[in-house]
Amino acid sequence: NPTEPTAEQLQLFNRSNLTVEAIGVTEKVGSRQYSTWRNWKAYEGFDKVLPEEQFFTKTGYSKEATRAKQYQQHTAIVGLSGATIFLIGTVIEIKALVGAFKASEEGDVSGTSAKYKPLVWGLVIEGIGTVLWYWARDRHNWASYSSVSSIADEYNKNLMVQIQKDIGPK
Repeated sequence: NPTEPTAEQLQLFNRSNLTVEAIGVTEKVGSRQYSTWRNWKAYEGFDKVLPEEQFFTKTGYSKEATRAKQYQQHTAIVGLSGATIFLIGTVIEIKALVGAFKASEEGDVSGTSAKYKPLVWGLVIEGIGTVLWYWARDRHNWASYSSVSSIADEYNKNLMVQIQKDIGPK
């Protein structure tokens, strides 16, 4: 039968417990509410932010920590790829514009539309790069909020039991 924690036990618990905060606003689409189910932040104590991988490691979920790390790495690769693709599209655009400008200065108007085709491709490539970069920039967590919230609750229950064992009543 658990006893009421002492002030000392409660302070130690509050400095060490895990909380998970949903980030963002719940969206309403039609009559349905959609929560930020993969956009959350974990804290230890009052203000120590725990990255997703560290959260799972601390709570004993090593397989999930590995998967969260892999997801983070994959997201970083996608973001970097998006930025690179965007830059390639920009270079193609600049080359097309310079070529078309030189041709028009020389009075060569034959095949002008053909000279602008690379410009269109550059814009398309830039668009693809932008989408990838924004997706990675606005990355959400690998695990859902409801999963990590229940893991934090279980961790906190065990934490209080351990604190009460370590620091008995006075």
